[in-house]
Amino acid sequence: MYKQLSILACSCLLGYNIMAQNCQPVETTATEIRNNLNYLASDQLMGRNTPSPGLDTAAEYIIARFKTLGIKPAGSSYRHSIGLQRQHLGNDNSMTVTKSGKTTVIPLKSGFIPFLFAADTAVESAIIFAGYGITDTANGYDDYRGLDVNGKIVVVLSDGPKGSGVMPSEKLTAENVKANNAISHGAIGFVMINGPARRLILKPRGYPWPSLSKIMPDDLMPVHTADPGRKLVPAVHAGEPVIEALWGSVDALKSVQEKLDGGALPASLPIVEASARIHTNVQTEQLEADNVAAFLEGSDPLLKDELLVIGAHYDHVGAGKDKKDGSDYIFNGADDNASGTSGVMAIAGLFAQQKAAPKRSVLFILFAGEERGLLGSQAYVRKPFMPIAKTVAMINLDMISRNGDSLFLEGAAACPELANIVESKNKGIGLNLILDKNELTGGSDHASFSDKGVPFLFFISGLHNDYHKVTDNPDKSDALKAAKTAHLGFLTAWQIANESQHYTLNK
Repeated sequence: MYKQLSILACSCLLGYNIMAQNCQPVETTATEIRNNLNYLASDQLMGRNTPSPGLDTAAEYIIARFKTLGIKPAGSSYRHSIGLQRQHLGNDNSMTVTKSGKTTVIPLKSGFIPFLFAADTAVESAIIFAGYGITDTANGYDDYRGLDVNGKIVVVLSDGPKGSGVMPSEKLTAENVKANNAISHGAIGFVMINGPARRLILKPRGYPWPSLSKIMPDDLMPVHTADPGRKLVPAVHAGEPVIEALWGSVDALKSVQEKLDGGALPASLPIVEASARIHTNVQTEQLEADNVAAFLEGSDPLLKDELLVIGAHYDHVGAGKDKKDGSDYIFNGADDNASGTSGVMAIAGLFAQQKAAPKRSVLFILFAGEERGLLGSQAYVRKPFMPIAKTVAMINLDMISRNGDSLFLEGAAACPELANIVESKNKGIGLNLILDKNELTGGSDHASFSDKGVPFLFFISGLHNDYHKVTDNPDKSDALKAAKTAHLGFLTAWQIANESQHYTLNK
C-alpha cells in the first residue's frame, strides 16, 4: 500500500499541464494527522465549543500550521469573525392596547412575552388583524389579501387554517416566518396569539428568557450569527389580556377563528378603532468566534479567478456541567471533527509540497459553529472571500476517522462529474466508497454552499456509538483511515483545481 499510494499521488495526474509531485507517503500523512488530532481533541481544549477559549486555542494552532506550510491568509488575517451574537431580555419591556378610547396595560409574562427575534425598539400604531398571517402563493392562500398593513402593527393567530379547503405549507406557520411575512408587507410590529379554537393554553410563551423562566439558564442562551440584511420589529407572543382588550372575550376570538377556518378573509373581520404601543427591550451581546481561512492563489491568468473551497468544521460541543469526581465530562470530538480538521490541514500540506500552484485558486477553511447550526459556513456564504458565482466546488470533510475503510461520499447524485473524479482517484487508494447512503447528508457545512448553488462533495465515515459523547476520544480514531481520505481529497481537489470544467449541481 505504501508504494502504491506514493506512486499514485505522484503520477495519477499525468496528462494535466500541472502535475502533482513530491507527494509524501500516506503513512507520513497519518503521523501528521495523529499529532494534530491528538492536540485538537485533548482535554486542554475543553471540547472546542462555539464560542470558548478552547476554540480560540484551536484556531491559533491551525493558523500556526498554515504559516509553517507557507500558505497565506485569506485577506489580511487568517481569522474571519462569523459575527456571533446572543440576545438578552432587558428591563424595559411594555405593551398597551387601546380600543374605542379605552387603554389597557398588558403585563409582561402573563400578558405578553417578546420573541427571541424581537427588535430593541418601541412602536405605536393602529392594529390590523391578519388572520393566520400566512402568504402561500403556490397554494393560492393569502391572509393579507385586501389588507394594507404598511406602517401598522399586525396581529395574527398561531398555526394555520383548518377545514377551509386550502392548506398552506406547514413551514409557513412558524412564528418567525409569520413575523418576516408581516414585515415584508410593511408591518412595523408583530403580535401572535394562540388561536382558542384549537389551543387550550392561551398563556404567552414567546421565548423562555432566563429573567422570566427557570427553563433556560442565562449561559445556555442560544447563539447565532448576525444577518445585516434582516429587518426586525417589536415582536411578541400575547395572551388573554390582549384577547380581551381587542375582542372582548376568548369566545369572541374563537368565533372569529372559526369563520377564518370556514374560508372568510381577515379583511372581512377587522378590529375596529384599535391601536397599540409595544416596546421590546432585547439587547444584543457580541461574541467572538472565527472561521480560519488560508488562500492559495491560482497560477492561470483566467482560472485563478475561480475558487475551490476545501473545508471542515473545527468546533465541537464543549464540556458538560456535571463534573463528578473521576468522571469524564469533556466532549473532545476526536472524530467529530478533529479528524476532518486534520484532514484539511493535511490536504493543504500536500498542495504546499507541489512545485507549482494549481491553475484555480484554493481556499482552505475551518468553520466555527457547525454544531450550533452551520453558523460558520452560513456566515461565509453571506460574505464569501471570492464571489459564490466563481466558486466551482466545495469539498467538506466531517468525521473521517472511524468505521474501517468505509467512506460515504455524499453528493454523487447531485454532482455526478465530481463523484466520477473521486471514484477514479480512489482506484489506487482502495477505500470502500459508499455513494449517497449516509443519514447525515444535509447536516454539515457543505449544505450552506449547496443552498447557494455550489456543487459539493462530502466525505464522512458515518455515525458510531461515540457520536456526541465523551467517549469520542483520539484513541478510537484511525489516523491511517483519515490519511487515506485526505490523500483522496487532495487528488480529487488537484484535478478540480487544474481543469477548466464546470460541474453540475442537481437539486
